[in-house]
Amino acid sequence: MKFREFRNEDAEFCFKTRSAAFIEKFYNEIGSQIVSLCVNAYMPQDYIEFSKNMKIFILEDLGEKVGFLAVKRIEKEVAEIPLIYFSLNKIGEGYGRRSMEYIEDWIKENWKDVNKIILDTIIPDYNGSFYSKMKYKEIGESVCAFSDQKVRAKRFEKMIK
Repeated sequence: MKFREFRNEDAEFCFKTRSAAFIEKFYNEIGSQIVSLCVNAYMPQDYIEFSKNMKIFILEDLGEKVGFLAVKRIEKEVAEIPLIYFSLNKIGEGYGRRSMEYIEDWIKENWKDVNKIILDTIIPDYNGSFYSKMKYKEIGESVCAFSDQKVRAKRFEKMIK
């Protein structure tokens, strides 16, 4: 298993991986209208644009892309994980845990002033327990904007120093 930086040719993988998660895993929690909104919010070209303002990492195992995650610095001491998705057939194999550990280590190494990581999720019933296992604490409500439409979310944070 290895992490590498995003390349433009990874954009289609990111789009398809995220879309599949919304369509096949998140539908029961958020319904068809929000699934449609979220799937259509980010097209492949958007990931290329995102990579200019945040770090996106591709997780590969045995030469196969199995997931991706992104991190951006939003304040001197605060980083955000706006994206973390995996191929559906790889969920439950420890990639999520290893990815969170990787990004926390990367932040400590590269952004030494950052002492807090935040993330928002619109599917807390689906992934809230995972974030809790990773020692992220739910701190309240937030809002995610997709195509100028606001969707209610839960915010989690973790102090890393």
